[in-house]
Amino acid sequence: MRNGAKAIVAAGLAVFGGLCSMAADGPAAPEVTVTSDVPPAVLERRPKEAEMDNLTPKEAEALELAKRWLAAKDQPTLGANGQVQFLFGATLPTVISAPLHETDIALQPGEVIKQGGVHAGDTVRWQLGPALSGPPDNQTTHVIVKPTAADLRTDLIIATDRRTYHLELLSRKDDWMPSVGFSYPEEIQAEWDAYQRNTAKEKKDNTLPETGENLLTLDFKYQVDGKAPWKPVRVYSTGLKTVIQMPAQMKATESPALLVIGDGGKEELVNYRVRGDRYIVDLVFDKAVLISGVGRQQTKVTITRLDQSNG
Repeated sequence: MRNGAKAIVAAGLAVFGGLCSMAADGPAAPEVTVTSDVPPAVLERRPKEAEMDNLTPKEAEALELAKRWLAAKDQPTLGANGQVQFLFGATLPTVISAPLHETDIALQPGEVIKQGGVHAGDTVRWQLGPALSGPPDNQTTHVIVKPTAADLRTDLIIATDRRTYHLELLSRKDDWMPSVGFSYPEEIQAEWDAYQRNTAKEKKDNTLPETGENLLTLDFKYQVDGKAPWKPVRVYSTGLKTVIQMPAQMKATESPALLVIGDGGKEELVNYRVRGDRYIVDLVFDKAVLISGVGRQQTKVTITRLDQSNG
């Protein structure tokens, strides 16, 4: 006799003995212990763990990754016209609809569903239909979802010429999402890439290649008068300093001296230093002269800061 049967018989005899004892007002029947051949560890094991024992390590790992994706928290955002937007690929979106209501699932403009590209686990109780909107050269494809009853759940796969959508469909009695759409990581990344390119181009276009100074922060409104082989090719101020850029041929001639014209037209010495082909003056002056030679051999060039209103 098997242990299970023995236990049942023993339990029955115990109950019968107890009844007899009560009737005879005698001593209670002895306690009967029911034993089992099944180890306690197996009895306590959860069904899911038992199921996992049937999987290879690779299969178990793949299933765990899928579960993580399904459980990922993707916070939907509200788009135009009340559209609920999911980040494509972040997790499995749940689209909620209701009987007597339709939910519009809008794809990316210009995206086209492939032939036979719509698949649902339940096509009997879920009605799925196509729709188009927008200009002919950039139409938006819509999948219109409508359940026939509440408390239904199934999955939906939409294969297009750009990507494959995996969705879960849920029907409720009164709650539904009128419109559903997506934001796309590649579009967001493309926007950031375009921003970086535009920023880099703007920086390059507005930077002096020789010094790295930002052209937008410099004042070039200076007038240079006079003739000399070393006549400046560019004069500008940074707001704190004045920079005088000299021509390359100045290397073959004597460098001129710089004097600033102060109040009353008096020529004054100022602090400046020569760095490469530039004179860097430690102030912003309104007028200055560059002088080379003496007497009749003297050569002079005048630099005048123009009034801002004269442009």
